[in-house]
Amino acid sequence: MGCHCRRVTTLLVLLAFTSAVRAEPVPRQAPAAGAVIATRLGEEIELVEAPAWRGVEVLQEVKTGDVLRTNAAGQLAILFSDQTQVRVGRNSTLVVKQRVPGGDTRLLLESGQIFGRAARGGSGVFVETAAATAAIRGTDWTMQAEGERTTLTVLDGVVEFSNPQGSLTVRQGEAASARLGEAPTKLVIVADDVHEQMLLNLSLRDAFEAFPATSLPNRDILAARERFARTAAAALGGEDRVLAAEIAAQRDGRREAERAIAAARAGPLTVGQSARLTLLEANIAGGRQDYRRAVALYEQALPHLTGEQRTTAVYLLYFARSLADPTKVWPAPRADPDDRVSVVGEAVIAAMLKSPRDSLKIMQDAAPRFRGDAQFQATLSKIAMLASDYEAARLAAEQAYRLDPEDPEVLSARAFYRANATSNLKDAIADLERGLAVAPGNTGLLNDYALALSERGADKEAEAALLRAIAIDPEDPVTRVNLAIIYLSQNRVGEARAMIDAVFASDPSFAPGYLVRGTENLFEGDEAAAIDNLLKSTTANPAYADGLLALGTAYAATGDIEHAKQAFDDADRLDPNSPTTAQYLAALAIDQYQADAAIEYAQEAVKRIRAKGGDYQSIHATRDSGSVLAGAYDFLSLDAWGAYWSDVVFDPFDSAGYFDRALRGSASPFFLDRDDEIRGPGPTTDGRSLSFLTKGILSDATSLASSELRPSFVTTPFTEFSFTGGVVNRADQWGGVYGAGVQSLGYDPLPYSMFLQASGETVSPDYATQDDGAYSLTGGFGLQIGPYDRMAGLFSASRAEGNSALRDNPLTFFNTAREDGFVGTLGLSHTFGYQNVLDVAVFGGRNDGDQVSVPLELLGQGILGAYTGHARRDFIKASASHRVGFEPFTIEYGGEYGDLQTRSDSALYAIVFGTPRLIAETEGEERTNFGRGWIDATFEVTDDLSFEAGLFGTTTETDGERDDLLQPRAGIAYMPFEGQWLRAAYMRERPDEDAYTLAPIGVLGLRSNAVAGDVDHVDSAIVRLDSEWTRQVFTAVEYQHQDFAGLSFGIPGYLDPIAVDDARLDRVAVTANAWLGGGFGASASLARSWSKGTLEDVSGDIPFVPDWSGRLAFTYVDPSRIRVTARETWLGERASQLADERLDDAFVTDVFGGWESEDRHLAFDLGFYNVFDETVEVVPLIPTAQRTVRATLQARF
Repeated sequence: MGCHCRRVTTLLVLLAFTSAVRAEPVPRQAPAAGAVIATRLGEEIELVEAPAWRGVEVLQEVKTGDVLRTNAAGQLAILFSDQTQVRVGRNSTLVVKQRVPGGDTRLLLESGQIFGRAARGGSGVFVETAAATAAIRGTDWTMQAEGERTTLTVLDGVVEFSNPQGSLTVRQGEAASARLGEAPTKLVIVADDVHEQMLLNLSLRDAFEAFPATSLPNRDILAARERFARTAAAALGGEDRVLAAEIAAQRDGRREAERAIAAARAGPLTVGQSARLTLLEANIAGGRQDYRRAVALYEQALPHLTGEQRTTAVYLLYFARSLADPTKVWPAPRADPDDRVSVVGEAVIAAMLKSPRDSLKIMQDAAPRFRGDAQFQATLSKIAMLASDYEAARLAAEQAYRLDPEDPEVLSARAFYRANATSNLKDAIADLERGLAVAPGNTGLLNDYALALSERGADKEAEAALLRAIAIDPEDPVTRVNLAIIYLSQNRVGEARAMIDAVFASDPSFAPGYLVRGTENLFEGDEAAAIDNLLKSTTANPAYADGLLALGTAYAATGDIEHAKQAFDDADRLDPNSPTTAQYLAALAIDQYQADAAIEYAQEAVKRIRAKGGDYQSIHATRDSGSVLAGAYDFLSLDAWGAYWSDVVFDPFDSAGYFDRALRGSASPFFLDRDDEIRGPGPTTDGRSLSFLTKGILSDATSLASSELRPSFVTTPFTEFSFTGGVVNRADQWGGVYGAGVQSLGYDPLPYSMFLQASGETVSPDYATQDDGAYSLTGGFGLQIGPYDRMAGLFSASRAEGNSALRDNPLTFFNTAREDGFVGTLGLSHTFGYQNVLDVAVFGGRNDGDQVSVPLELLGQGILGAYTGHARRDFIKASASHRVGFEPFTIEYGGEYGDLQTRSDSALYAIVFGTPRLIAETEGEERTNFGRGWIDATFEVTDDLSFEAGLFGTTTETDGERDDLLQPRAGIAYMPFEGQWLRAAYMRERPDEDAYTLAPIGVLGLRSNAVAGDVDHVDSAIVRLDSEWTRQVFTAVEYQHQDFAGLSFGIPGYLDPIAVDDARLDRVAVTANAWLGGGFGASASLARSWSKGTLEDVSGDIPFVPDWSGRLAFTYVDPSRIRVTARETWLGERASQLADERLDDAFVTDVFGGWESEDRHLAFDLGFYNVFDETVEVVPLIPTAQRTVRATLQARF
């Protein structure tokens, strides 16, 4: 889900509450009104049944009549049973007046400030103050009560604000106030920092390691370490031993620091030197949340410390006392504006009690005095980032780097700015690697390094970094949470569960853990627990957009679309630059049949990523958004537009692009199909689809199953069944349609996905002796057998019967035909590291068929004949491919080897005076061994210019005869202007070799037109221009020139194939897609072909290639879950295999659509094909695409 708990700096780490010393919550009798999710310092509760003030514990249940209050340092986060989330600010008193199960929640704010978020469509929430009452339903708001004045700010939704003197409606972005005895009035301005209004500030959790252990600059630290390395340990004096311990604490982690402290104490020390070691021990105790011990150690060390170390001890003693005894308010240290540690300490206090902006102001006011201090400037940059002041962060990071480009804290600050402000992950990672070379034990750097790696997709390297950090500091919950998130992103639920169990075992109040626990619950299929934990997470931190996305996903998993949309909207409002949020909203819109909104959100996602710059500046980094965008366009049948985005964002290391290409297919200039529908000039799936599909599932073993009952982004475990039944009428002949399927996704004991689908269709022509039937069984599985290893398999078995008798030719009524087919693949994939993947697979298949027919060739000569034939084809192939990325290059190389066997026998008879006479008989067997090797490289020169080149070598041996062929390919892609993408390529191919392979297919997304029948090889030159003119209009123009060697193909209904020598084909295809709005999309395509070839020594057009073809289509999508398409297809004139006979053109009208029930358990599809019964011949005497009506109903559960 991409929701990381980011350990952003070593100074200010978590947007969460600090953990103080905890006791157990007081048990209460049911029903409870809610529970306290998080506390800070000194909060108290007066229980209705025990009216005396006591400290508030995390997970303390609250009931009607309870009173809660905070002091100058305290805050509370409360989750009520109706899912209302409330944060209580400092110096506030809140009374739970009433919480009725299934009814309203009534609160009384006596003083102070609260932030609240109420669920849409839920019960009402009423917040009373002395001056006015707010009636709230499904919104975010803040209220502040100061004596006789109350102020209300609405962040989202609508609130009714009233008192006896009047009322008014306050909408999103508005504010109002009321005084006791006066009617409410609206205010002019609403504060612009929504995060501050949510009462967000920072934790002191890691303050004990935030302050520098030594005041030496980085250059002096490096020099000291060099000197220590040259000196025997026994020869080091007391000052050097203490300094070595301080450096170890700052750069090597707690364990190394403890060893260095022990070594330093092994020799004589002065009182001051011993106090410095005691300060280090106090810091370690505070970091381990042993606050009472930390207080004792600070008090012991403080009298003997001087300078910045004394200032450090003063501030950390203040923090430790506050956490050790949260019921007592300790006086803050006296600020010293000339002491940089004091300034940082004041900034930390401001961040905790006020906001990051207040913290930033303190740092900026002091910045001129410390302009030459690299570490101060680095800290300033980090605080500016947390306050969302990116320009201030940039300036401070640059100044720090100018002062000391080798300081790990400086490099950390610059990396944080680069990763989060400009999304320049590549350079951020380089900075962090330089910092870790100097400070290998700095777990803050390791966390940032791991998160940046994970963001780029380098999960294996990120895991190693986090495991290293855990080894250095096993007690740090932040590292474990981040590692658990990576485990969940890899479907490693058991390991994530163990990690978060360890976090909660050491600190049950660690609020970021709720996010991971809730996500884990989703993977376990426990949606109720997921919602509960994610509500706790977003109550503790309501401004964390990724937490809201996870909450929205959990709601969607239960079918609660309204609350899912609210969570996504909240996330979008809080982080309006997040492309991830826009993707979720687009996917949800597709799920809800809101086609226009889906396109708008998907376009916004791409816009946001491109606006980020850095690594995301290239449109090629928008693979997730692009995939959503393609899906949004495909939903309105704007297929060319969707294909454009699929190609633009294609990533060879991501499964989505392979699935997009498998579904898209290739255009075919040849028209030799017998089907219910006329194929248009655009792409359709072909034999290469299985190759793309195989590489896709090997990249993501859990991708084979996709729930039909929930939105696509919900990946919780499920098992679903479907049953389909229906009727079909083809050419006035009735038949039936039926099918059944099962699919499943799970994660225990190993992540897996699987599907199995059986289908059948039969029509019983009243003129034929054999029914027409088509039956299929398809299935597949994916299994993640290890964190970086995957196994997958696919198979398809089919049988086709009949469809050989011709209604207008009684002599064919006794024709029979049967063809059985099977194809399957089994593969393994291993990820060695970032952009380093090896795939291996075995493909195999069999085709077996029988035919008894009256030869149309003989009938054309006035001879009645009969033909019987049997053919069988078996093949097996092993293929392996290795993909490696070396920016800006991507290289793929591999090889394959296989065996093909064919057997056939046939007999041809002439019927003479009613007696069959054998005139020809054949029997044959052929065996071919074949092998192929390849290397292919892509070079992304700039964001707008790419090259690809490859060389394939093939060798085949058929019955002792060997044939070798080199197949070069090369291409260029250039985007001179945004939305104008020009590509050109040349490739030599043997198309049948791409049907079952792991080799690269095509060049830069360009694929040669599909070839009907067999060809030795084909040379293709392709030029394509994709143009996104506006948000509503897209066009594509593609030209292909193809030269065929050894072109031949069979003819439906005829015995003899034809061979076309010297065949060449030129084809131009123009496509336009228009998003019309209102749920409408329109597409038009037109293709013109010029072909030449020699057939039986006669030159002319290649048979069955129409001169013209076109299609015009309109699709309408309605939120009532209806989708309808109407289209007109033009199939132009074309030559046939008969020299003097051309096939007529035809205009065919199709109307089809579907409806889903609101819960998706029922789906109805209805289609009318060739509505006006236009006559279409695929070859002379053989009709195709006859008028057909098909209606099916599918039940899912």
